[in-house]
Amino acid sequence: MHLSTGTGWTNIKIVVLHKFPVEKAVFIKIGGSLITDKKSGALTVKEKIISDIGADLADIIEERRVILANGAGSFGHPVVKRYGIDKNGMNAGGISKVCSSVDHLNRVIVRSLVEMGIPAVSFPPRSFVYRDSGGNFVLFKEPIANMLKIGVVPVAYGDLIFDERKGSSVISGDDIPLLISDLIDTAVFLIDMPGIINERGEVVRRMDERHIDILKEDHEVDVTGGILSKVKKGFLLRKIGIRVIISGFSKKGDIKSALRGELGTELIP
Repeated sequence: MHLSTGTGWTNIKIVVLHKFPVEKAVFIKIGGSLITDKKSGALTVKEKIISDIGADLADIIEERRVILANGAGSFGHPVVKRYGIDKNGMNAGGISKVCSSVDHLNRVIVRSLVEMGIPAVSFPPRSFVYRDSGGNFVLFKEPIANMLKIGVVPVAYGDLIFDERKGSSVISGDDIPLLISDLIDTAVFLIDMPGIINERGEVVRRMDERHIDILKEDHEVDVTGGILSKVKKGFLLRKIGIRVIISGFSKKGDIKSALRGELGTELIP
C-alpha cells in the first residue's frame, strides 16, 4: 500500500505481514488537547472528559467493534521537544523519558475505561510497528485484529517507535488509522474545538479537499503538525473509502451524535 501527502507520508510504503478477515471497526482518536493541558505542558489529565467518553463507548461497543487511540498531549509533545527527540532520535535517555510519559497517560485512560466495564487493552505502537531503512512502516497487526474478534477494545497512542535510520521517531495517534485502514470503515477524530472552523468562526459541517487552505500547521507545541496534518491524513483515509469525522467532545452523547452526522465536520470526496 502506498500513501502520499505532505505530512510525513510521502512515498511511504506500509509493509503488512499477513492479511486476514475481520469485522470492520470504528476508529476513535481522543485528541491530546482534549484530555490534557497540552499548551501549558502541565502533566494533568482531564478525567471527567475520559469518563464521559467512556460512557459513550459503553453504548457504541454494544453494536460495533471499536479501536481507540489517544493523543499524547502534554505528556508527549513538550517532552519530545524538551529532550530533542524530534531532532535526535538516538538520545536514549530522552527516549526513555518520552516513552515513560506517554505510557503513563495511556495507563490512566485504559484504567478508567476498564473501571467502567469497557474491555480496553493498551497497544503501544512501538510494540507493533517500526520504520525500516527505507522509511517504510513495517506492521504486525495480527494481535489487534484478533483482540477485535473477541470483543477487546485496543487502545493505541502517540508514541516513539524504532527507526532503522534515525534510532527512533514520533508516531502520532492520527497515523494509527492509516496503518490499520483495512480493519476500519469509520474514523472519528475528537478535538478541543467543535470541528473545523472557517474564517467566520463557524463549524464547517462538510469539507472537501479544495478548502484545506483555511487551515495552517502549528509546530509551536505540536511535533506532529497539528490540525492541518490531521485533516490531510483524514483525506487519505477518505480516498480509500473510510468515513472521516472531525468533531469536538464536551459531554456524554457527543461521539454518538458525531457518528449520526449531527456534530463536527465530515470530510467528503
